[in-house]
Amino acid sequence: LMNHVKITNCYVNCDGPNNYGIKVRKRCTDLWVDNNYVKLSSSTTEPFNNIAIYDGCTAVNVRGNRCYNNNSGHSSIAFSPASHVICTGNYVEGSDDATSPEEEGGIEFETKLVHVREGNGYTPEHCLLADNIVKDCNWGIFTIQRPSTTSRLQHVQIRNNTLINCTVGVRLANTDNAHVGPNYYDNCTDNYDATDTTNITLLQDS
Repeated sequence: LMNHVKITNCYVNCDGPNNYGIKVRKRCTDLWVDNNYVKLSSSTTEPFNNIAIYDGCTAVNVRGNRCYNNNSGHSSIAFSPASHVICTGNYVEGSDDATSPEEEGGIEFETKLVHVREGNGYTPEHCLLADNIVKDCNWGIFTIQRPSTTSRLQHVQIRNNTLINCTVGVRLANTDNAHVGPNYYDNCTDNYDATDTTNITLLQDS
């Protein structure tokens, strides 16, 4: 277990398939990823995440990053999974390419069996996504439970975000106890979608 990790003010520009920008693979607590510029591009196989937080990190702050992904094969910012997260003030620009995978997008909170040491014994919880701008992504901000996984995201707030040119602005799946809104939607095919959720509060959107 690592403690008090800061990744700040980095410039990352990767061209080619199967690249990560910033990746935290081992669990840590009090993690700061802020004010970084991360660009991934590939003309062949899509790159992975611009920022990836794995293995149940806790007390995570992801703030003020600028992420560009011109093939959008995987979500630009991925918490897979994490708890007690503040994700705010980030700018994410993906791709409106129709060939982008359906279950990826801009900012994701996922539960995935192989990404956390306890497997289904880990419950991600208490996550705030606020004041982010997400543009040209399939799903703008979303939660998801990947195959073979049974744990669900608990207690999430998604508010004051701007979603532009996304297939779905905010999408919740396999999530309990969430507050969504207000958010601002511009030219999204669907502003909001949900499946297999409980105790969701929707507030007035802009």
